This record gives sequence, structure tokens and C-alpha cells, in this order.
Amino acid sequence: MNWRTRTDLAIEMAQAHLGEEGFHHRANSENGIDIFALSITSPEGSKRFSRPIGDYLTLSFTEETIGALTDVLAKKLRELLVQTHTPVRRVLIVGLGNAAVTADAIGPETVDAIRVTGKLSDTDPCPSVFAIAPGVIGKTGIESFTLIQGARNATDATHIICIDALAAESTARLYHTLQLTTSGIVPGSGVGNHRLAISQDTLGVPVIAIGVPSVVSSATLVFRTLEAVGLGALNETIEETLRENEPYFVTPPDADRLNSLLSHVIASAIEDAIQKSERTTI
Repeated sequence: MNWRTRTDLAIEMAQAHLGEEGFHHRANSENGIDIFALSITSPEGSKRFSRPIGDYLTLSFTEETIGALTDVLAKKLRELLVQTHTPVRRVLIVGLGNAAVTADAIGPETVDAIRVTGKLSDTDPCPSVFAIAPGVIGKTGIESFTLIQGARNATDATHIICIDALAAESTARLYHTLQLTTSGIVPGSGVGNHRLAISQDTLGVPVIAIGVPSVVSSATLVFRTLEAVGLGALNETIEETLRENEPYFVTPPDADRLNSLLSHVIASAIEDAIQKSERTTI
């Protein structure tokens, strides 16, 4: 079988490679939030995962534990900001995605919930927070990267935090997982619409990406169902059918409610992390 399920989540990709060289991982729990930390440490590991070298942190939660998510997410974000060894002075929040499409709206909705200060003075004791929701190239005709680069230059941002929707291979992870990474993000990669990367290499400042899995490809859903009933070995006809249907995606029926809930959780965590990181950055 050459067909592979589609996922943006490092934790799902890691499950097939645990114990191999090129990366290391650890798992623990804080306040009921399960945490899986993965570090890709070599070019070999990067090639195996088809992901850049960097740290990938997965927070998994339930409806019962979501109350603790804000504090845990803020703590982990703060740790990543401090690890950049760059004073947190001007932070650009980027909400990637299409606000008109529910399953792709988590980025713009988070930007709407962010309290923007927009102060440009280096003498101000509090970090300045800026925000942009660049939309999608299909509506603007402009690459998201180009708009973000312009905003980064206009604000002289010291850090960028991006929020985007991701694809998962497990429906159980939809809106119950957050992924943080220091390697940046490629808008549209989850649905096969790769754009220019948003990363420290391309923008010149530390980039932290927060991803929320909101969709599963219909082909992945069918494959996992077949696998669950013992039919995981695909013949050519089934594999061809899966490939044809891979561009179609499904999302939970209450995605609008979950977007609203998580966008406010993420916004609150970002604000808390920025305020506290400014006092602890080396």
C-alpha cells in the first residue's frame, strides 16, 4: 500500500516511529491535560516526518478538562517564548484561514478575541500586541506570507504567533487537541493547498504556531473504518478510490460552537503568556 493518511499532527505521525533515531519524545499530564512533546533533532528525522527540525507540543483535553487548558497553554507558550532568548517586546498575532468557512475559521476568530494594544514605543513597560487576519489567497489574491511580512515590517515585531486549522487522522482529536510548534507553519498544507512557509527562516523572527485540528479527510475516515474492522490491507481498487476522494473533508456538526470556545481560550492564553514572558525573558 502506497496511500498514506493525511495528518498535520506530529503526535499521529510519531506513533509509527517511536524508538527510531532522529527525534525524541516525552509524555506527561498537567491539570488533566495530556502533553506529548516531540523534538525532531536531525535531517533524517525531518525527512521521516516530512516536517522541519523543531519542537512539537501536543495538548490533549476533553470537555471536562478544558477549564484547565488556558493556564496550561499559557504556561507552555511562555516557555517557548522564553526559549527564543529574544526579549518579548512586540508580538504579531496572525490568524490564518478563512473566516467564512467554519472549519477554517479558528485563526480569524482568535484574532477577533485578542486584545490589541498596538503600542510602538520601546519605553513602554508592557509588550505591544498587534494582530492580522490575512485571509486566503482565493479571496485576496495575495499570498498570506506577503501580508504577514508587511505586517511584521510595519510593527517591527520581535515574535510572531500564528493560529491555524489543521487536519487530523482521528476524529477523536478534532477540537480536542492543540499543537504548538517552533518550526512555523505552511498555510493550507492540511488540505493539500501548500502556500509559502511562515517561519523564522522566512521572516527573520521567532515564529510559534498554534494548530487546532478541525477536519479529517473523508478518505482517511474511510481507511480508519476499514482498518478497525480488519480490512486495513488495501487492494488497488480501494486505494484508487481513496485517492480520488482525498480532497474532501469532514468536520464536527458543532464546529461553530467549538471554534468560539477555543478561540477565546487561545486568545486568553496568548495574552497571559506574553505578559508573563516579558518579565522572564533572558
